[in-house]
Amino acid sequence: MKQPIAMKLNEIGGLLVYNVNIDPHFVHKVNLCKPESTQAIMVVQEAAVFPNLNAGMIDTKNILAIHEGNWENAILVVLPKIVSTGFVEHRRVAQLQSSPTGDNQFMAHVRQLAPGLQGVAKRVLSDIRAAGVAGELVERGAGRWVNSPLNTFTLKVQHKVNNLAFTLYGNPESYISNGFLHKDQNSYSRGWIKNFEDAETFVGLVKQSHARRAK
Repeated sequence: MKQPIAMKLNEIGGLLVYNVNIDPHFVHKVNLCKPESTQAIMVVQEAAVFPNLNAGMIDTKNILAIHEGNWENAILVVLPKIVSTGFVEHRRVAQLQSSPTGDNQFMAHVRQLAPGLQGVAKRVLSDIRAAGVAGELVERGAGRWVNSPLNTFTLKVQHKVNNLAFTLYGNPESYISNGFLHKDQNSYSRGWIKNFEDAETFVGLVKQSHARRAK
């Protein structure tokens, strides 16, 4: 991060965020409240959030919009990546709308157990499916979700340490991972997804693993 901004997490109460289409003609007629009497709002493309520490961090380059107001009780909205046209990436949105049932169940599990990991988990699954890795996540007990029918990877929510633990088909030495992968058992590797950078690395490795296993 070149210009990081640290933040303290406040308790969330009844916050709902929707992707909507509103005619700007009507919006311009709205009389907005005075900024000092409302919550400040910041919309970002990416954020590192640590619920267990009641803290987080964003990079100023990821700020998309700001509404001035009370910054001591502000609202942070984290959106999917934005492409140059200014619209949310269509492929990712379409993928999320048509996610396999098991993947949706896993996301519900994440929301219940570790809400702060929703963005990372959603990025992992949407990009994996968009890359053509078929299947859906199925819970196999002890919080472990396995890609089925071809077990190329597993995911497990570790809410106490705020990450997603994973296993991946293939030994660490069979990939170029720069220490991201660790030795597991039975020809599998293991590791942890802590942020969006880890998510991107993991998706690339899953693509390789799936291609090997599908042969």
